[in-house]
Amino acid sequence: LAGNHEWAVIDKMSLNNFNPIAGKALVWTKTQLAQKEIDYLSTFPLTAQDQNKEMVHSSPEDPEKFYYIFTLQDALFSFQMMRQEICFVGHTHVPFFFQKKAGIFQEIRQERICMEEGAKYLVNVGSVGQPRDRDVRACYCIYYDDGKTIELRRVSYQIRTAQKKIIDAGLPEFLAYRLAWGR
Repeated sequence: LAGNHEWAVIDKMSLNNFNPIAGKALVWTKTQLAQKEIDYLSTFPLTAQDQNKEMVHSSPEDPEKFYYIFTLQDALFSFQMMRQEICFVGHTHVPFFFQKKAGIFQEIRQERICMEEGAKYLVNVGSVGQPRDRDVRACYCIYYDDGKTIELRRVSYQIRTAQKKIIDAGLPEFLAYRLAWGR
């Protein structure tokens, strides 16, 4: 799926929509990609769906506006726009589970949930590349279709190696430092 950074790389979004550090990283990214790769990124859709799930980088509410979902209040708008029983999102780099069942909205703070009949779920899959929930490990999500289970998993990686590569590439040092902070 395309996110706001992909859109900036393919010139569908202005760099003015990003903070100066992210803008520098995007300019660098554009210099690293061949036109063929940029053309490939331009084929990425903003949303995808199948049987009972949908996926979007930011929010099912106007995906091209890249709204952030941090709170249950933010999630309320997304629940209204969901077409399936589960929607996987990203964008904030902060993993979460929000559930709506019988008109009740709640955040579930667990690493693994079993989906309940009649409920809808909004799931942020976390971030492999830049976690922002103060946990420095990479985070990803596994959805078990047969058991209706969703699991957030964490894995350690060589943060110092990643930091060195960021700095050696000439990218803003803040991008390297934040990996050790998980924010």
